[in-house]
Amino acid sequence: MSPEQSLQLHAGDTTVPVQLLVRALKAGNMKTDFPHRTSIFETLATFAREDALIVRDGLRLFSMEEALILVPENFFKKNATHARTILAIMPDASALLARFLEGGHTSSAGRLAGAFRAVLTSDTRQMCYCISQPSPSLAAPGTSRYGAFCWMK
Repeated sequence: MSPEQSLQLHAGDTTVPVQLLVRALKAGNMKTDFPHRTSIFETLATFAREDALIVRDGLRLFSMEEALILVPENFFKKNATHARTILAIMPDASALLARFLEGGHTSSAGRLAGAFRAVLTSDTRQMCYCISQPSPSLAAPGTSRYGAFCWMK
């Protein structure tokens, strides 16, 4: 399955997609139509690495970490609820860091850093907490080393 559809399943979405993208070794880039305007599209595309492959209910999925790295930026816009769910249920983000370091995925790293920050600040705001973000080594000259976020209901 694709990284996008893998993340949707990891997030708990088991609805039937309009089009299921299946990656196969002998794929012929063919679409097979089914009733209710659904289809399967088979394609020869990047497979999950063996250590990033998860088999769930007979489906070969990308791991959460691998899928987060491979999905395009548009996934976070079109599937915001799924993306927030995945980021919230990630047991340990250190596996992401290891993949970033070995693969040089700088665009994905920046996108995910922003996504984790957005989830954290949004969640703390909803609980009426004020957070401050010390950044002594990254502060621009002449500015405070603290960025404060405080929301009141």
